[in-house]
Amino acid sequence: MCQNQPRPAALVPMEQTDVPALFALTSDPRVAAYMRFQTHTSFQQAQALYEEYTNHGSAGFCIVLANGKKAGFCALKPDEQTPDTCTVSLFLSPDYWNCGIATWVTEQLKTEAQRRGFSRMAAYVVEQNIGSRRVLEKCGFTAKEILHLHDLDGGLYRFERLLETTP
Repeated sequence: MCQNQPRPAALVPMEQTDVPALFALTSDPRVAAYMRFQTHTSFQQAQALYEEYTNHGSAGFCIVLANGKKAGFCALKPDEQTPDTCTVSLFLSPDYWNCGIATWVTEQLKTEAQRRGFSRMAAYVVEQNIGSRRVLEKCGFTAKEILHLHDLDGGLYRFERLLETTP
């Protein structure tokens, strides 16, 4: 699906004006099929996700390409049970799948997590999302467990990555 190898340029902090673009992705069944949530059917669901990504110590970002287009969204969220750990969320428009963007974003998020003082990152990936599992492994994450939840077909992989500490 990747056309002309788009180059990622920046992670830009999410703003309220990004919610329509966020909804465009979360309401796309192709994207939601690989997310922990169901396909969004209302703008309010995207608004709630925006608030989750931008409040309570979380950092939500818009993934902007060199050509200025928004390719997707990502977030770092403090883990409620483990204070030194942040969880990663990342999703892209299908137009940008298999372009190397997710790998670039994951590396940028690693740097941001270190800057924010986290010593570990975690990610949860549905079993069917083989592409995201490969990206995480390429970026140094290890599958730690597979959770089986009553509301999810297949398993939910929990990945972790230790971060280097800077003196």
